[in-house]
Amino acid sequence: MNPVLSIAVDPGDADTVWAGTQYGGGILRTTDGGERWTSLGLTQENFVEAISVAPGNGEDVLVGAGTTRGNIYRSVDGGRSWQRKLTEIGFVRSLVRDPRDSRVVYAGTEGSGVLRSTDGGETWADFTGAIFYPLIYGLAIAGGEPPVLIAGSYGSGLYGTRLSEGGEPCIADDESLCLLGNRFQVTARYVDYSGGSGTGKAVSLTPDTGYFWFFTPSNVEAVIKMVPFCENGRDVVAVYATGLTDLGVTFTVTDTATGQSKNYANPLGTPFKLIRDGPFTCVPSGAAIAAEAAGFEPTKGHVMPSPVPVEPLAVCTPDEATLCLVNGRFRVTARYRDYSSQTGTGKAISLTSDTGYFWFFSASNVEVVLKLVSFCGTESNVNAVYANGLTDLGIEIEVTDTVSGVTARYTNALGRDFELIRDGPFSCP
Repeated sequence: MNPVLSIAVDPGDADTVWAGTQYGGGILRTTDGGERWTSLGLTQENFVEAISVAPGNGEDVLVGAGTTRGNIYRSVDGGRSWQRKLTEIGFVRSLVRDPRDSRVVYAGTEGSGVLRSTDGGETWADFTGAIFYPLIYGLAIAGGEPPVLIAGSYGSGLYGTRLSEGGEPCIADDESLCLLGNRFQVTARYVDYSGGSGTGKAVSLTPDTGYFWFFTPSNVEAVIKMVPFCENGRDVVAVYATGLTDLGVTFTVTDTATGQSKNYANPLGTPFKLIRDGPFTCVPSGAAIAAEAAGFEPTKGHVMPSPVPVEPLAVCTPDEATLCLVNGRFRVTARYRDYSSQTGTGKAISLTSDTGYFWFFSASNVEVVLKLVSFCGTESNVNAVYANGLTDLGIEIEVTDTVSGVTARYTNALGRDFELIRDGPFSCP
């Protein structure tokens, strides 16, 4: 007998029991309380670790099985045939159904977090944003109104999220960002100097970060990220937002798990300052958390040293620490200092021909965004730097014009919320 990894009883027939085995034993079923067992396939998989039988229809069975990666299989004829519904995910360790609607199924995986199906297992979507941990070994649904999905993780304790009635994950479109496992929906609206207004176009960068453009796709205007602080006694999902503009901008952030929504505004004519707030909880319960602490014109109050002329350089060559913008004319680097006095060099990611960003500790965590904007042919007749950050770390940004050899440096002091840097140190063309 192969080792048995999982067992599930048919909710509608206590004498019908399913067993998942290891090392090619596949899945077994008894219909007489365990006296006799029948092999029902999936012997091609080394591990059959999770089984869920639909209440009221013992022929409809979901199975998590895999060999090198995880898969989810479904049978609608009592195991006589199987269809693979999801493949190449983390090993599926647990399958549970919502007691209010058995078509809603949650899968706990080793490496892919929590997945959810709302159609009985035919299609699946990421639900990890409600849990915030990828290594999930066990799932259970506790009673209550609404019920609570409890997830047991490998090495990080227990997590939980309330399954709000009717709450649906965010669905991304050209005006909506869906962040942190599709839990948070973000939109942005703007007002310009002529009184015109509109809705920003959304572009996803990482699972927790995205940006909006207003007039042209190459011109990044506003950036936002969601950051979970869910360990060591903390219970906050924070909003970090900023912009490379002084237009009027309003972000709307909605927690689709609870329906809680909050707006954040930057008034027209005000250089963007870092928005940093913690209104959402890690385990959604609806309870709010107190917040945390047209013409070109340079921003006042920021450190803007005079440009440093040097010998003209060769065209910029991009690498992991260097952005090359505007056809390679401008070279941009960034360094940081954190609260433990550790320093480092930002990792550069190009977004458009004139815009890019840097990350410091994790590739999914955008920290600093910068763009070059041409005002050539206007009264100011300069190439301008617009930069901002989603951080309060100490930052030094260096921008070099490889044509003229002029270098400008910009700093944000450690502990200070980033404010829009807007400077015009480079001549035209």
